[in-house]
Amino acid sequence: MDKRQRAVELFTQGLTYAAIGKDIGVSRQYVQQLVRPPKAIYDTVKSNADGKCEDCGIYVARGHVHHRATKGTTPDNFNELRNLEYLCPSCHRKAHEGLTEEQRNQKKHGFERCPNCHSSQTILNRKNGIIRCRRCSHSWQAKQAT
Repeated sequence: MDKRQRAVELFTQGLTYAAIGKDIGVSRQYVQQLVRPPKAIYDTVKSNADGKCEDCGIYVARGHVHHRATKGTTPDNFNELRNLEYLCPSCHRKAHEGLTEEQRNQKKHGFERCPNCHSSQTILNRKNGIIRCRRCSHSWQAKQAT
């Protein structure tokens, strides 16, 4: 078994980059390079997304390919297209926090995406509980925090 296969196998079992590196005798950074999809797959994922983040929709020239699932996958299906999505660096970081976008927005800012244009650029007026979209100017009543 070569280092790439071993690294992917350990990664799908939930080991950290550092632990995998120690196991196969390479740096943590090199493990990250080993487990990421090959360039041809990266290019296909980017092309399928039309160069746009699949979460927020912005165009991103150098996005990240994110594995939707890690645990429960096998080295054989880890880098399959159905397990991959193209994300901007910000959405990729948020994806690893394990919260939905609405939960992240509620937690961080007390707002949600605009139901009209789906922009995340919204402003909450805390006095009256009205949210206004900066992009399309649509306004709506904020959801009650649960």
